[in-house]
Parts: sequence; C-alpha cells; structure tokens
Amino acid sequence: MSPCMNERKGSLKRIASVAAVIVAIAAAAVFFTVRTSPVCLVLRDADTGKRIAAFRLPDDGTFSVRFIHSVNKSPVEEFYEARNTELFVTGCVYESLGAGVETQTQKEERMQIGEEGDLLYMGIERNVDPLIYIVGTKSDHELIIGGSRISLTALCGKNARVLFEAKRACRGRDPSGYSLTEPGAHN
Repeated sequence: MSPCMNERKGSLKRIASVAAVIVAIAAAAVFFTVRTSPVCLVLRDADTGKRIAAFRLPDDGTFSVRFIHSVNKSPVEEFYEARNTELFVTGCVYESLGAGVETQTQKEERMQIGEEGDLLYMGIERNVDPLIYIVGTKSDHELIIGGSRISLTALCGKNARVLFEAKRACRGRDPSGYSLTEPGAHN
C-alpha cells in the first residue's frame, strides 16, 4: 500500500473517532438536560382536557393542595411529589378525624400527632394517576407551590373538575406551546 493510502486511512480513522466522541457528548447532553429539566404542574379541565394553567415546580418537585373536608368541615392538606411525569401522594395533615379521613397506615406509612395537635400521615408513596380535584363550591381549594398559594376557585371556577399532570420541559413554553405561569403571580 502506498504511503498516501496509509495516511488517508489514518485520517479517516481519526475523523471517525472524533465524530463518535461528538455524538456521545451530544447524547449525554440531551440525556442530562431531560433528566434535570424542571417539572411543570399542568392543570386541565378534567372533562374537556382544556389546559387551564401550568406552573414550574421547585427542584424537589413538591406541591400541596389545601381544602376544607366536605364531611368533617376541618382543614386538610395533601402533599405530592412529581417524579418525571408521574405524581405521588407523599403525606397528609388532618386537623381532625372523621368520615372519609384515612385512619389506618400501610407498610412504611406512619401517623403521628403534630405540635399543634393535628394528625400527620406521612411516608405515603402512592402513585396517583389520574389526580383530579373537584374545586369546592362552599370553600376554596388552594394549590401551594414553594410557599405561593393559588386559589383554585379563582383560577378554575367553583365545582370545576381539575386534572393535575406532571410534564417535563418547563423552559418558557411547554411542548404544546402553552405559556408558563410563575406560582407567585397568583398570590
């Protein structure tokens, strides 16, 4: 083989090696960007599927919903965590026991009395799909994200059936083109 052919073969190998490294770096960048991109909480009308709002969640993906229990008329706060595109209930705080309030734990779950006498139901790790709330007609439901309180009655209307979804890609617009709302905008 001539020296020119050997040199050309070596150059092609170097080009192929560089191209492989570039492809690997690009793939890693896409993988880590998707894994670390913020999670959006999207609210939809559960009956029509129409998007109501979208909120960027904190890095830990947590939020809660606070409302007055329809039977025992006392405050309840339910805690959730978005993990990728799934929602998990992780805990509840009840101010009093009554009909429709969980009283028995399962597996790793635990109940304890809080400092103010409320009942803490923690360690829950249940996937909630779908997560739907019916916004109260007599009392409000509040969505709480990073300390910001958002009135679901004001946002969605009384008696609205609201579907909660976790979505990836929270940069400016989500994939469907919906403009994001910062939680503090609805204080």
